[in-house]
Formats: sequence, C-alpha cells, structure tokens
Amino acid sequence: MNEGPLSGLRVLDLTTVLAGPYCTLLLADAGAEVIKVERPGTGDATRSWGPPFLDQAGGVSAYFASINRGKRSVAIDIQAEPGRRMVAGLVKAADVVIDNFRPGVMKRLHLDHDTLKAISPSVVSCSITGYGASSRYADRPGAEVIVEGMSGMMSITGTPDGGPVRLGSAMIDIATGLTAAGRILASLYRRSTTGVGARIECSLYETALSALGTTITTYTASGNAPQKLGTHHAGICPYGAFRTSDGYALMGVFNDERWPTFCHVLGLSSLATDDRLCTNAGRLRQRSYVHSSIEQMTSPKRTADIVGALEGAGLMAAPVRSVPEMWRDPDTAELGLFVELQQYRGVFSPLLDRAARGDEGCARVPTLGEDTAAVLARDCGMSDPEVARWRGAGVIG
Repeated sequence: MNEGPLSGLRVLDLTTVLAGPYCTLLLADAGAEVIKVERPGTGDATRSWGPPFLDQAGGVSAYFASINRGKRSVAIDIQAEPGRRMVAGLVKAADVVIDNFRPGVMKRLHLDHDTLKAISPSVVSCSITGYGASSRYADRPGAEVIVEGMSGMMSITGTPDGGPVRLGSAMIDIATGLTAAGRILASLYRRSTTGVGARIECSLYETALSALGTTITTYTASGNAPQKLGTHHAGICPYGAFRTSDGYALMGVFNDERWPTFCHVLGLSSLATDDRLCTNAGRLRQRSYVHSSIEQMTSPKRTADIVGALEGAGLMAAPVRSVPEMWRDPDTAELGLFVELQQYRGVFSPLLDRAARGDEGCARVPTLGEDTAAVLARDCGMSDPEVARWRGAGVIG
C-alpha cells in the first residue's frame, strides 16, 4: 500500500483519455486510492490505442498502461439507471469525484455537483472540459490537437517556413491534468478547515491560454503577431538549436555579460566586439546575422565538441537527443524516476512521486473491471448474488 501524503484519500475517476487520467495518476502516485469507472466491455478508449499492446488480446495498450497504472478498475454502465445508483453509492465513500464529460452530461446523468453535494456535502468535484461550461464553444469536442489550433499554440509551433505542427507530446492535456490536481489539493486543504466540499472546473482551452501567458502579454504590448521560430526564442538571442556535422547542439546566452565568453568559445571574436550585438535587444534586431554566423562555425564540428567547449566555459549547452538516446543515458536510470509495470517485464512508466517507488500497487495496470465486485461490496454493501445479477444484466462488467 502506498503510504504517500494522500494515503486514505479516495478518488472516484469518471475520466477517459489523458487530461483526467493524468490528474488522477498524480493523486494515485501520492497515495490516493483511485477508483476508475469504465464502460463494461470496452473500458477507457485508450485501452485500444495501439499497437503496441501489452497483452495478446489487445485490451491493454502501452498508452493506457502509462497513465492508468496504480488505479482500481470497476466496470459500470452509468448510462443505465441502476449503474448510476451504484456510482451514487461510491460517491458516499469518495473524497473527490472527477469527470471529463462535455458540459451538461453529468447533469443529465444526475451526477452533477448539486446532486453529488446532496449525497456527500464534503465531496470535491472536478469537471474537465474542452472549453468550459460557459463558453460559446462548450458543445464542441475539445481534443488536444483542436485546442492547440484554436488557442494559437499551433501558430507558434514549428519552423518559419513549415506548416502547422502539433506539439510533440500532448502538453495541453498534461498541463490541464496538473492544473486540476493542484486545484483539487487546494480545495481539499480548505475542506480540512471548513468541512465543506467544492466545485472545480478546468478546461483545455483555458489551460492553453494560461500557458501562452508570456506570448499573449508580449503580443498585446507590441501589437506584433507571434511567429514560429523553430527551437529559438522570441525574446532571447541566441537561444536554440544550431546544426552541427552530426546533429544539432542547443545553446543560449541569457545575459549580456556572458555574450563575449560565448563568442570567444565559438571562435566568433568579431561578434563580441560588434556594438550592434552587445545587448540582447541588439542581437534580436540582428537575429538572422547572429544565427548564420553561429551556424557557420558549428556546422563543421561535432555536437559533443561544441557542447563540451561551451559547458567548459560555464555556458549552457546540450545535444538534441532522441528518446532512445535519452533512455540509454545511465543518468536516466539513476534518477529513480521509472517503475517497471508489474505484469509486463521490461515496460516502464515514469513515476510522478518518487516516494511511491516501493509500492507495488503503483506498478500494476488494472484489467477492465477487475475490482468491480470488491469495490461495490465495500462501498455499496452489494452481495455476491446482487453483483452476479447486475453482471448478467450487463450493468456491470
């Protein structure tokens, strides 16, 4: 059992795909018991998001396993009235209820916050949506790639001469999950002194706009539309990846005092004495010249040599690595950040709380509905014959 800081906390998870499950994974790694309610027969949509699959039946994708390990799975059809009664019973024993249905669905299911509050006045409920319940876009699907496009995030991602580019990882989903977890914890802290629950709403769109904070402030101050800059930075020069003979080297100069040192290390002494380039503002005005001068010096050289020279002078630098290269780095293993999935030898998932490393439960990926009978018996007082009857009726799996 995970004796983390949230040990004893019970979370009823009605979410699917990524933002919601990532939020509850954070809570699970911190010690909470997360009861994931899935649809009988199919379960979370991401169970089928493969290959690769971790089982021969194709019911556990690597994607699903990575964000749903450490949780308990119950299969209940919440579209059916008996199923909703069962969920209501689970709410009585829960501290937190989290969903990511479109606005209005929880009310239609008679599981909205007012109903949950009547069942358990101290419950903290959190709804994750695409755009927010009050948005004119509330009824639209709000998937990661859609929100990246709608928010403007995609317009600043990629190279200047390229088309639209999706973020390499679903960072808006992940940031929304982090935001939801933080707000849940804040509400639980307040509940510890008031005894009163809370209603929380988070949306992917609002999270994306928040993540664009410096970009939006810069735009409204200057009136200039932000542009795609590849790996480079809109407000710092140089800052990004430059071509080498065997790949790319990342480098940057955060302050003007380090600029001469940077130039001397790369053999660009003439730039160090150029009055136009002595300030960051000046370098930004001459960005193309600065970049071409740097790449002229880096392109014939090996990445390791450039990175080593810059680091030796106390400057920031790193190679652009692939995921396999990152994984083979001994330091990656020494971080103690990864847990081997219990049923799948050689398959690893990052831990979100290192304190959970010794807990075998955090490494277990639940099979669909494996905890249904046990959880319904404990939290709803259902007998084995009752469980069998509802299973036969297809209400539970």
